[in-house]
Amino acid sequence: MRQRTVGVIESDLAGLGLHNPHVSIGGLVVTPQVLAGRFGRMVVTADSMLVQGLELDHVDATLTDVTTGDEPRAGTFVATAELSPAAMTAAVGADLDITVQDGALVATLRAAPLSATIVPNLRSDRIDLEVTKLTLAGVSVAPADLPLGLGDAFENMSVAVDGLPPGVVLEDVTVGQTSLELSFSGTDVALELP
Repeated sequence: MRQRTVGVIESDLAGLGLHNPHVSIGGLVVTPQVLAGRFGRMVVTADSMLVQGLELDHVDATLTDVTTGDEPRAGTFVATAELSPAAMTAAVGADLDITVQDGALVATLRAAPLSATIVPNLRSDRIDLEVTKLTLAGVSVAPADLPLGLGDAFENMSVAVDGLPPGVVLEDVTVGQTSLELSFSGTDVALELP
């Protein structure tokens, strides 16, 4: 009975875009929770999550007050995920490559030896990538000093993180060792698509 319930919840979560979700049910006594269709705490891990075409990696979530049945819901939803440089590069769509170097995001123009140190800023359901420093062939330059509009590729860079399950919001973004680390939270979250 427990495995069947976990399998149903994993199937619902896969419908939300989670790839290969794994659910662990918290608590010492699980059978009464299964019979009641209400769980105090669940821990969910997934290889990735697809959100409106944007792939997030290494998803870890904790759900509390989870109900199953016709309309499965979680009272609270707290999660973390990673946004890889490759996914950011694809989302920005410019002729750039984004990497993490020494704890900072760096965008490099493919057509010239021009790179920008960028800082992620959370703006509701998107991450704006703000340029803090431009370097041309290893020398710091001002945008106005660049010829042929080379700096234009670094303007208005952002990554949309919309299409999250209803009730879930992007809370925080930080630069990690190899990717951006994202935090999400929500209340009264449906565990299947409407």
